[in-house]
Amino acid sequence: MKKILASLVLFSVTQTTFGFANTSSDDTLSLTIINNSSQTLRFTGVSDSNVGNTFTMDNDVLTPGEKAVLTGTTMPYTDLAGAVNFTDSDNNSDIMTLLDPRKIKSSQGIFAMNNHNFLSFDTKTLNTGSNPLALNYNYVTLVIQDNVA
Repeated sequence: MKKILASLVLFSVTQTTFGFANTSSDDTLSLTIINNSSQTLRFTGVSDSNVGNTFTMDNDVLTPGEKAVLTGTTMPYTDLAGAVNFTDSDNNSDIMTLLDPRKIKSSQGIFAMNNHNFLSFDTKTLNTGSNPLALNYNYVTLVIQDNVA
C-alpha cells in the first residue's frame, strides 16, 4: 500500500513540476467570431471533428456586426478540428475550417471561412504554457467579411 501511495505522490509531483498535467486551458480554444458581412449567419453545428472534440456556441445567430464565441474542447492527445457549419441569409451553406493542432506537431492552425460569399482574417494567441501536448492556440478572433471578388 505504501508503494502505491508513494507512486501516486511521485506521479503527481512529476506532473506538476514538469508542466505536463492537462489543464482545461491546454485542451480548450475560445474562438470569437465577428460577423462584418452583410449576411446573417446561423450556426448549424460542427462536422468532421476528431474523436472527443466538443463544441458550444454562445449565440447561434450572428446578424451583421454581431459576435459570438465558439468554445472547442478536446481530449488529451487529439487535435481540435472540424468543419464549423453556417447558413447565410440566402440559405447557402458556408463552412469555416478549424484546426488547432498540439504544440508537439509544430504545425500551424487553420481558422478560415473563404468561399465565393465570404473571406476571413484571424488573430491568434499562442498558448505559452510549457506542456508540449497542449493546443497551439488558446484564443482566436476571426473576422468574417463579404467577398468582393
